[in-house]
Amino acid sequence: MLRGSSIAPGSGTTWAGSIDNGEADGDCRFYNAVADALRSPEEHEYARDVMFTQSGGKGGIAKLVRALRKLDVPVVAVADFDLLRQLGQLRVIVEALGGELGPFQDDLARLRREIEALGAFNAKKTKDDIKLLLDGVSDDVGAFPPNIARPITKSLKTPAGWERASRIGFAILAPGEPYVAGERLIRGFAQLGLFIVPCGELECFLPDIELEKNDWVYAALERYRDAFDRAPELEGARRFVAQLIAKSK
Repeated sequence: MLRGSSIAPGSGTTWAGSIDNGEADGDCRFYNAVADALRSPEEHEYARDVMFTQSGGKGGIAKLVRALRKLDVPVVAVADFDLLRQLGQLRVIVEALGGELGPFQDDLARLRREIEALGAFNAKKTKDDIKLLLDGVSDDVGAFPPNIARPITKSLKTPAGWERASRIGFAILAPGEPYVAGERLIRGFAQLGLFIVPCGELECFLPDIELEKNDWVYAALERYRDAFDRAPELEGARRFVAQLIAKSK
């Protein structure tokens, strides 16, 4: 990826920062594989010098964006859908990209109301979900499995509406004005250089691979190693990466 790489002001190289709960190295590998597939034909419309790097979690994206913009390096940011729940971090990222959150406030408030109306914390459901996860852990294991710990932690801190939104993204919005507001929001952020994963999070591009984070990435890379440019199920990922490359020029 980009460890050990260096850039110079005005180098013409574009960096795209992928942010995903501190495990963004895997995201970068997947997006880079898609970008390489888009640029595999001899004749193509995409910029060649696009590099993907992680920011160390959502909290680091603004610092990375500011540093690269100061070096006159074009930069875009990629974030999971749940960034829209975290207004403080969202505001800082938007401002780092040279924008203001104000023009997005009405559509953002509408989207958040729609999602929050779909469910807050439910004690019984949370208990049932955690029990189901714990039942899958053998008493013979030593360390507690990370792939079980992560969803348990998530279920304790994410309301039902936002938990569902993290898995299906903008599809959670009802037809009509809520969906139109969501589309305006995603277009406006994209014009600024902030790309929200439209289906929720990286794994939602291939929901049939039921693995967590880096394991999901390894499985996706292995399955589609020679087919990133043509597999029908990757059309959504190709469309998304094509948009951020186009913005990166």
